[in-house]
Amino acid sequence: MLSATNRSIVRPTLSSAGSISVVAMPAFLLGAFAPTIREELHFGATALGAIFSIGFLVSIMILKFGGSLADDRGPRRAIRIGLFIAACGAVGVSTLGRTYVLLVVFYGVTRIAEALVQPSSNSLVSGLVPAERRGFSMGIKQAAVPLSTALSGLAVPLLGGVIGWRGVFALVAAIAIPVWFAIPLAPIPRKRNIGMRGQLWRTPHLQLAAIAGGFSGGAMLTVAGFLTTAATETAGFSPSRAGLLMTVGGAVMIVSRVSWGIAADRWTFDRFKAVGSVLIIGAASFPLFAAGTESTMIIGTALMFGIGWSFPGIFLLGIIEQHPEAPGVASAIVQTGVAIGALISPLMFGVMVDQWGFGVAWYLPAALAVIGGILMFCTSRSMANFNQV
Repeated sequence: MLSATNRSIVRPTLSSAGSISVVAMPAFLLGAFAPTIREELHFGATALGAIFSIGFLVSIMILKFGGSLADDRGPRRAIRIGLFIAACGAVGVSTLGRTYVLLVVFYGVTRIAEALVQPSSNSLVSGLVPAERRGFSMGIKQAAVPLSTALSGLAVPLLGGVIGWRGVFALVAAIAIPVWFAIPLAPIPRKRNIGMRGQLWRTPHLQLAAIAGGFSGGAMLTVAGFLTTAATETAGFSPSRAGLLMTVGGAVMIVSRVSWGIAADRWTFDRFKAVGSVLIIGAASFPLFAAGTESTMIIGTALMFGIGWSFPGIFLLGIIEQHPEAPGVASAIVQTGVAIGALISPLMFGVMVDQWGFGVAWYLPAALAVIGGILMFCTSRSMANFNQV
């Protein structure tokens, strides 16, 4: 029998996780089905990187509005608008994405949805989940991202030959419908704080956190776009086995993110130092990818998804703990930094692959991860100075 506290966190936690899954799925499906889509629409690694970069450019332009909408009008409204847009974009990819340009356009529509839902889901958790269970809730919510990764990878062998990649994108639109109805009503942060929210974009500690997130996100999100392609082209994986590799990685990441959330509720520790540590450790996975063998690809995947990419939930928890008066705006600031890093890194990575191959290109995200980890330690110091003022 669930306690009253546990019952109170179920709906906001699961609905926020479901909404994140819907808006995250198109990016991971694009990465999982990349070999098939590239062959059908005739484009290379640089063009694939450009799709992800354009998508993150869209997110950068919308995130500020998404965070403000969540804090000013309530997260439920913002999330529901995002889910509707995500469904429209997924249907567009499925039915009209017959050329590279149209694929980019409708993928960009799904990124509008992501920019609305990401900060709004943080605001939903901040407003409805008790502080002593917020780490677990954020862990579950952020585990929705690797769940999307795992499902996307699993879709390749299970559904790719049955309904094709277009049919799988159509399923995303169908999933959005029940999630739309499940979003609970959450309180709007106090109106007297609205005038202060614009000033948050100029605060040094959040700017530094955004820069750290940019380097970190640029490193990790490159993996989402290129892992299956690298596995097939350098390590001899079949498309189906490469999809399963991503599935296993996603499953490992689910466990790691939820575990971080549970740890955050049970023990007091510096969120940002923890993030910096896992980033630096996780950077070791990229040389393993660069080695280009089946065994190093498998070990690198376990290290990347189990440690290196385990940080988003604890990172965002630290942000909303610092700014409960404007969780949507504060998280939008740092997620804008993540989007900027993800805009630049995949495109640079794709160019490097076309010029020098995966063996050289993997050292770009390795360097970004180390720099991001160092900047997370700097963010910790900046946050401490902010709290002392």
